[in-house]
Amino acid sequence: MNKIPTTSQTSLSEGLWFIFQDSNKRIAAHVSWFTGQECVFANDNLISKRRSLSMTSTHRFIFEEDTYEVVFSQSILSSDVKCSLIKNGICIERLKVYFPSETFEFSFIVLFCYFALGVLIPFFRLPIWLLLLAVFCSVVVVGIDRMKKAVIDKTDI
Repeated sequence: MNKIPTTSQTSLSEGLWFIFQDSNKRIAAHVSWFTGQECVFANDNLISKRRSLSMTSTHRFIFEEDTYEVVFSQSILSSDVKCSLIKNGICIERLKVYFPSETFEFSFIVLFCYFALGVLIPFFRLPIWLLLLAVFCSVVVVGIDRMKKAVIDKTDI
């Protein structure tokens, strides 16, 4: 993991960074796209680190006499990832990563190609591994395309 960025961002190689500012305190939360590794930093000092593959994960810590919680949550249906900063029991900011609708249109094109392959492979008696290879490659291509277009934005609390 490289240096902590100054603004929230997402990239395929660096994962998701959620940056919160609470008066003179900077809380940074990081999650890896690949491993599920979650890290929380307060003023660039590592506070909490763990691997989580669940839909919701909470990191609780005390920093400069305030109790904080950083909550990661994700939705399977919408593919959104949310990160909330809670201070002394009150949610003070929530950031959300979402994927613009054109990435879903690209997914439908790939789905149509699956259908075409499903019809063509038995018709021409092609080996099944060809279909499996096409599925694998398209999942990688769609995933990379979606991550490149991901947007981080504030949401209503």
